[in-house]
Amino acid sequence: MVQMSGNGPLKVLDIRGIGIDLFARHLRPGGQPVIDRTGLTGLFDIHLEWEPVTANSSNADGGQASDPSPQASLIEAMRRQLGLRLDPGRGTRELLVLDRVEKPSAN
Repeated sequence: MVQMSGNGPLKVLDIRGIGIDLFARHLRPGGQPVIDRTGLTGLFDIHLEWEPVTANSSNADGGQASDPSPQASLIEAMRRQLGLRLDPGRGTRELLVLDRVEKPSAN
């Protein structure tokens, strides 16, 4: 069961009984796929709270946010609250390539 809610300015995500591999497949920070390399098996209950970063968010010293990407606070919350670290990397990915288009024949 997946439940998204809010708690004041915070977003709250609760998921019961999910494998880390499936959780990783549903994450797409910045539109990039996430590959599970944790080696963890079994099902987990996930509770995550984060404050979404907006274009006019600022850091504690009153300056501009150092990472204005909307996913920055979610990625940091996953590291702090779940112990999951997302590292940029390279990997292979399957693609479906459309190389030709034909008109359908009349039936």
